[in-house]
Amino acid sequence: MKKILVLFVVMFCLTIAAPAVYAEQLSVQPYITAGSLAWTENGCAEGNKFVLGYGLKTKWTILKVVATLDLNAWNMGEGLDEDTEIPNLGYNASGTVGYKISLTDTVSITPLAGAGWQHWSRAEKGTESWKDRQFIYGIAGAQVDYKSVYARA
Repeated sequence: MKKILVLFVVMFCLTIAAPAVYAEQLSVQPYITAGSLAWTENGCAEGNKFVLGYGLKTKWTILKVVATLDLNAWNMGEGLDEDTEIPNLGYNASGTVGYKISLTDTVSITPLAGAGWQHWSRAEKGTESWKDRQFIYGIAGAQVDYKSVYARA
């Protein structure tokens, strides 16, 4: 029984240490985004607003397994004026796990799956129907890499 317990503890420690030992690549990438948010509620177009965002994407590659964690936030880049029904602040956290398959020396494909969480908030005034919303979503797709360029869908 003692030998089994010691073996279990050793295997557990190796499992915890393996990602640090075998990590081929760890990258952390801050980024900014900009875009437009068009809002329709109850069948009525409510308006368009400019959106600014910022985030941090972390990517780990361990052997052929690729894991990502993306944390970001966004807010309106302009005042809401009469458009108080449009969300003016949001947060997102998502992660994926994939397995990199090398097709040639320069081309690889990584099927991936993951999940994410979003939170939207509205301004205080004019929010009779809702103020905060949260969403959980799934991610499925593939990433194709060619040299240092990639496409993801």
